[in-house]
Amino acid sequence: MNNILIIERDDDSLYLLKEILEDKDYNVLGTTSIENGLDILKRGISIQLVMLSTFLENKESFNVIERIKRDSAISYIPIIAVTSSTRTNEGARALKEGCSAYISKPIEEETVLNVVEKFLKERI
Repeated sequence: MNNILIIERDDDSLYLLKEILEDKDYNVLGTTSIENGLDILKRGISIQLVMLSTFLENKESFNVIERIKRDSAISYIPIIAVTSSTRTNEGARALKEGCSAYISKPIEEETVLNVVEKFLKERI
């Protein structure tokens, strides 16, 4: 089973992402806390994909990307940024910082599934 970690500040977005992915039988771990998300990654749970909001507390999202990419035990995990708007440069910055892809809010089920399935199929 594919385990997906979602780190998302907004409870509604976290709930929506979890619902979309769990409906397709993905095992989803979700949190609104950066440190809890990083703890999950370091616990040895096999995570195949991270979805990370670019709008986390104190604008720490890009620091989190760097921390994941710097840690050799988890640096191989693809990160999909969830950006707050298509009108900002968050998506481009997320790619530059090391994310594999990004999706923009408002969250659309088909987009989420297409991006997630693309990266999980590449990992098989």
